[in-house]
Amino acid sequence: MRIPVSWLNEFLRRPLTAREINDLLGEAGITVTGADNPGVLSPKVLVGRVEGEPPDAGGLIQVALPGREPVGLPGADVPAAGALVAVALPGARLFAAPGTVAGGLRRLRLSGRQGRGVGVLCSEAELGLGPAAEVLLLPEGAPPGVPVSAVLPTEQAEELLSLRIPETLPHCRGLWGLALEIDHRLTGAGELPNSATRQPGSGGGGRGAEALRLQVTAPDVTVGAALLDGLRPDALPEPDWRRAELAGLAAAPGVLDRALLIAGYEYGVRLAAYWLPAQRPVTVSVGPGAAQTPPTAAGELDGLTVRLTAVPVARPAAGARLLVLAATATDLAPGGERCSRAVARVARLLAAEAPEAAGVGSGPESPRRTVGVDLDRLRRVTGTALDAAQCAALLETIDGRGAAAEPGLLLVSVPPSRPDLRGEQELVAELVRLLGFRAVPASLPTDPVTPGDDRRGRQREVIRRTLTARQCREAMTPLVVEAGAAPDTLGQGHWLDPAVALADREGSPPRFLRRSLVPGLARADAVHGDAAGLETLFELGTVVLPGGGPLAEPVERTALALLAPVPPGPDGPDGLWPRGWEVELGRLLGTCRAVVRALQLGPLRAVPVSDPTFHPGTAALLLVGQAEAGRLGALRHCPSGLPARAGQALLAAELDLDLLLSLPERPSAAQTPPRFPEMQRDLSLPVPDGLAVADLLTALQQVGPPLRTAELADVYRDPGTGGRVLTVRLTFGSPMRTLGRDETAQAVEQVRVAARRAGALPR
Repeated sequence: MRIPVSWLNEFLRRPLTAREINDLLGEAGITVTGADNPGVLSPKVLVGRVEGEPPDAGGLIQVALPGREPVGLPGADVPAAGALVAVALPGARLFAAPGTVAGGLRRLRLSGRQGRGVGVLCSEAELGLGPAAEVLLLPEGAPPGVPVSAVLPTEQAEELLSLRIPETLPHCRGLWGLALEIDHRLTGAGELPNSATRQPGSGGGGRGAEALRLQVTAPDVTVGAALLDGLRPDALPEPDWRRAELAGLAAAPGVLDRALLIAGYEYGVRLAAYWLPAQRPVTVSVGPGAAQTPPTAAGELDGLTVRLTAVPVARPAAGARLLVLAATATDLAPGGERCSRAVARVARLLAAEAPEAAGVGSGPESPRRTVGVDLDRLRRVTGTALDAAQCAALLETIDGRGAAAEPGLLLVSVPPSRPDLRGEQELVAELVRLLGFRAVPASLPTDPVTPGDDRRGRQREVIRRTLTARQCREAMTPLVVEAGAAPDTLGQGHWLDPAVALADREGSPPRFLRRSLVPGLARADAVHGDAAGLETLFELGTVVLPGGGPLAEPVERTALALLAPVPPGPDGPDGLWPRGWEVELGRLLGTCRAVVRALQLGPLRAVPVSDPTFHPGTAALLLVGQAEAGRLGALRHCPSGLPARAGQALLAAELDLDLLLSLPERPSAAQTPPRFPEMQRDLSLPVPDGLAVADLLTALQQVGPPLRTAELADVYRDPGTGGRVLTVRLTFGSPMRTLGRDETAQAVEQVRVAARRAGALPR
């Protein structure tokens, strides 16, 4: 479930930050799986200064970031030279025009070859600060290259949170239920949310009984109904759909359908509406069975049969009334307040007058189980001083009924909506969740203890900062995976195979503890990414490996995984080289080397290996000294249990952090700047697919002085012949003098000879 933070704040007693919401929902047992900061909050939206040159024929201008880069110009008005503008780099999330992109956001595509724009100038609307579509000019004094969020006020900025709602908390599948859990922890009283959406009216429980009769025969279901009069069916007001797009709601074709979607999202109920003839009593019967709603209904009460005495009209005219129904099996509020609020919300969205008639009804209640809780044991286990009355008050928030049967014993009537509360142990855990984990006292030692040096924590933060600086985005994936999400078995003991199986749950697929972080990242990329968002994901997490023998205990390790989606290319001859991946693999290897360098562990080497996980010719073993630190390559199969996103391949790397953090640090000496200037030359080399880039660069480095470095700069594929051309950037220099043009040309010729010996065909 995806929620805009500002939308949820409308249902809370006071506005909360995304961090506060994360902490409070965590206490409620709800996991925040991700946060998205689009627009002005995006770290990839930077301050840039416009250069003096006019735009070229392609609409590109030069912007300092602080380097001089071409940036696309969306409008016809060219900012004046020296103006400060907001520049969105590839991978940034911007707000889209309403109704154009599902989700209300768009992600910038990767930049193309040199000479094409590396970003776009942002408008006020794209940054989420207002409706203006012109290029936004920033205040003077902002240094180019810093995030725009450090320059502009962010009070209007929108943050998005992705939530994973457990099956045991079905009442939290709406903003109102989430606010109920949050407010309960803020006040400790378990009161209903104090939302502005309470007005006007929140149900009315039985007004106009002569005009509307409601019968509910479905067990454990609450239904709210209202007859709305005074509406113009041909001129219903269009509800604001912007936040609904950000929440991921699929746009419905009609105004009424959109109003039902918004109210259902806010209150977590099922909604349906029917246009009925005017001035006739209506009897509504809601019972079990497959839905049999007439074709003139908007929305649907899934799994329920709706019967009406009045026949709905297909083409409503003036004087027609609108019947709105809301149903839920988890209405924990007294009097069916969730359903009545949802119906009232639809009325406000449609600008309807006070309902002609409204009512709430509930079906028969299923038999309840009774579970006993030993209060003395509860106090010993939790360290709290809860008594029977306090426990009963907490359980009322989940529709549980507690009563003291005898001193020290509480009998709890468990609601049908909570089949997970099977015994005393589960009830004690639920009471702790309802009370809030911060209310449970911690056990402290009697003697003062001096905290030790948190070296590992500091090093993990160094890794995060290093990867964030290289435009990588952190993801969080579950430790437990189901069989449907587990990778295909590629061989006994393979690093992507499930390792440790958990106990089976009746009627559920098998579950495993993850052995690698890569499958989870691949699944996150397939579910949350889009075709334009080719950005590197990373995760720092725990993996579980099987023990060395049949009876050995599993071993927990800390790992770092990186996943980079890239456009695929056809395999080379005999499947040796996937075309077009050399640069991307080199970039991913450079990211791994940056992590090792930030930890001051010495150089990281990549040794080619044969691994069935990766495409032939791409697998490499990563070594620090003689220690095996991880693996890298292009995945042959999508390990997420889902088909790979169309038009993309996956490059992956995984490092053993426990090993890296156990190695001694080897701080590198500061490099003295060269006394004499260096010379750079780019050399294009036609290279057969069977020649690895690493072997070619190693051969070129052996030329020696005055050659200092040889690095891969670009890879080109001839669209006609399919031939591969590598561009190698050569750096020449001397510690004694400035090299002349003839000396540099002679050194380049020596490099050509070395390249020919290595198997290249120099031009």
